[in-house]
Amino acid sequence: FFSLIMTQLDVEWLDQNDVPLLLDELTAELLKVKPLTPRLNLAKHATQLVLRGTKRPERKLIYFVGGPASGKGTLAKLLCQHFGDKIATVGAGDLLRDEVKKGTDQGKMIGELLVQGSIVPAHITIGLLKKTIEELPPSVRWILIDGFPRSMEQGYAFEVEFRTGLPEFMLCFHCPDELMFSRMVKRGATSGRSDDNETTAHKRIANHHRLSVPCIEYYRSHGILYDVDASNDAPITWPMVLPLFIEPDELPPMVFLVTGEAHIKAQLQAQTRPGGYQWLDMTALLEAEASRNENEPSLMVRRCLQNKTPVHTSIMLNLLRRAMYQLPNNTPFVLVNGFPFTIGEVLESEKRFKPCVCAIHMPSEGATYSRSQQAIIAYYSSRGKLKELKDVSELTQLRF
Repeated sequence: FFSLIMTQLDVEWLDQNDVPLLLDELTAELLKVKPLTPRLNLAKHATQLVLRGTKRPERKLIYFVGGPASGKGTLAKLLCQHFGDKIATVGAGDLLRDEVKKGTDQGKMIGELLVQGSIVPAHITIGLLKKTIEELPPSVRWILIDGFPRSMEQGYAFEVEFRTGLPEFMLCFHCPDELMFSRMVKRGATSGRSDDNETTAHKRIANHHRLSVPCIEYYRSHGILYDVDASNDAPITWPMVLPLFIEPDELPPMVFLVTGEAHIKAQLQAQTRPGGYQWLDMTALLEAEASRNENEPSLMVRRCLQNKTPVHTSIMLNLLRRAMYQLPNNTPFVLVNGFPFTIGEVLESEKRFKPCVCAIHMPSEGATYSRSQQAIIAYYSSRGKLKELKDVSELTQLRF
């Protein structure tokens, strides 16, 4: 697609009509299903996308998922305290428990399911969510849906009911089973919740693995899932979550280093200084994450590095966002090395994070470029964002 020669007007028309987003979702569906008849599957899924809509709603929806007592509610409350009325939390579990307290027939049925550790039917949970979301004040721009969806049925039914398509992103809180169990039992001693006891705790954890994990992987396949190590207390987990809610415009401009010999990259890295551009290397970020601890997010990166398989784009974007958030406020721009490698990663970074202000191409005599590099060079060249530099000193003169 991007090997086509496009004018700037062509590119602008594609952007205005969400064509890259539409094609990206259709491609993701084909790769996920790998149907015997791609044309028929493509036509069917395209129709579903038209019915559901591909435009992002003005309010951003974020799913908070993870096992019971993995810390979802605590982090959601901290975000609300930090951002004020810009963010609202809608807890699926809280809504269900409030319904139980009303003593209605529906409330009694919900209560029985909660005691059993079972998942409440999708239409009931979504009905309660819809009513609450529609009553939120207009100042709310981010809606955190805590503890939802817990199954594929709930996720799809929510998208159909609200016609939102996919959420902005999903945060998945990873926590060892034994720690979730101990947290639930400890919480049950003071919370009075009927589902915080030893018997129900085991069932809830089992249901999480049986129903929620496949749902989580579905959203991962769409590149919108961010993994969070929730095995520590909230003060330690908080710095990993906060950068995801910082508007991209508040972070320094981003410049991608598309090509360059190893010795040139070493010179570029050596030129970083206080008040000047900063260097971020994706390989270094991944290696640091892989060595961090034994929780699931780090293990996933470690397995990819050991097996020499691609790391999911959402993981790399999360690491990049966190690293950029920690840079000094006066950073003029960030030079990113080792990312992106493919056109798919370029599109994901623009859709899920922020577009780069330019891509640096440093051609050298006799250098050859992979097909992916050629496609990326062509992509940024067609958008007027490609800058060819002959000397590393030219980089310090760039202004954005």
